[in-house]
Amino acid sequence: LSSTLTAVLGAAFIVLGYLAKTQKQALWGKLGSIWMIVGALALAASLGFMSNHPLIASLLASAIFLGVGIIAGSSLLMALTPLALESALATARDAARA
Repeated sequence: LSSTLTAVLGAAFIVLGYLAKTQKQALWGKLGSIWMIVGALALAASLGFMSNHPLIASLLASAIFLGVGIIAGSSLLMALTPLALESALATARDAARA
């Protein structure tokens, strides 16, 4: 239940951050970007936990980081994208060896 709630709150933060960033850029633009980053981190973590599969969790995280990073203009999320992809590749490599 708590991971589902975290996913919903993460998605809500992304949407509200996007609205704050686009509707009132001068007043709430930075706060909107911060909300989108926090929402992306929370959503990626909760969906990764709920997936119960490391490869899928890493791919979900990289897709979320890339999408929200482009929308929010966040270099932090863009920098996290290849790290999540590297985790997915390492997981796939380890599964192939087993």
